[in-house]
Amino acid sequence: KRKRGICIGLYSPVRRLGQTSYAFEKCRELSEEENVLYLNMETFSGFGDKETQKNMSTLLYYAKQEAGNLGLILTTLICRKDGVDYIPPVLRSEDLRTVTKEEWLWLFQKILRDSIYDVLVLDLGESIQGLYDILQYCDTVYMPVADDEVAASKIEQYENNLREMGYGDVVERMIRCDI
Repeated sequence: KRKRGICIGLYSPVRRLGQTSYAFEKCRELSEEENVLYLNMETFSGFGDKETQKNMSTLLYYAKQEAGNLGLILTTLICRKDGVDYIPPVLRSEDLRTVTKEEWLWLFQKILRDSIYDVLVLDLGESIQGLYDILQYCDTVYMPVADDEVAASKIEQYENNLREMGYGDVVERMIRCDI
């Protein structure tokens, strides 16, 4: 590949806004033009109701081992739904919590560099280590929003926290979406 590829993140501090449905629809749109891989990184994804041993936990295991050809490993894990390639999410939330930000970033770079995928879409949850660093790695961050007072307050707190922690550039690249 000549370029690193594009990483798109979806995250909101406001829950129950249809983030996963929006992420999947975004993948469907993008997959008409690009090779897109969707990764659900929420504690309880509500996505992929099949209990399979070949899921994100398997990918994380190989990533931690830094073993083998990632492109080949991906081909054994990829599922397809409505034209979107995805890896089934973890079955146990603890599998997400134990992955360091360095391991996540290494994995994303490896996927974008060494696989057929040009676009990586990350549906992010709060239990991910290094969430802000992952958001900073993303080229674009879509943030589902709601127009009620409590939601607006959560978003303001979140954006202020990003700025105070040195991630103001993430705020500048966020695209608010009313789903």
